[in-house]
Amino acid sequence: MARKAQAEAEEKAIELKQPDFEKALQLMTSTIKPSEEKNASARGDLSGAWKRIEEDFHCNKGGAKLFYRLQQMSAEKRDDFLRTLYGFMRLSGMGIRRDLVDAMQSEGGDDSEQSVGMPVSAAPAGGLATLPN
Repeated sequence: MARKAQAEAEEKAIELKQPDFEKALQLMTSTIKPSEEKNASARGDLSGAWKRIEEDFHCNKGGAKLFYRLQQMSAEKRDDFLRTLYGFMRLSGMGIRRDLVDAMQSEGGDDSEQSVGMPVSAAPAGGLATLPN
């Protein structure tokens, strides 16, 4: 009895599944290719929309994409993300540097964090803020 079970096990172990290239090719042409074409079209549409945000509406595309991503998060996850981001920004002295456009937009010329809504930096342009020692 044990020999019979062992022989059956060996038979099953030897049996290899042969690739079915025909069916695989059929699936590629009937399902994968049309889906990829739709995805390419959607990526093109998205790219065009992000380009308009940057060029027509004069917003930083990276900042707009981050904002969009934040909108998709749950409130708890977003709060945790922003708490972490602002904490690192404050620790490193990183924030928005006030420029002439900001000065013209704020009537009182208030450079405080409350008027901007996020950390404000006096760091010079072109350099990264460093962590304190």
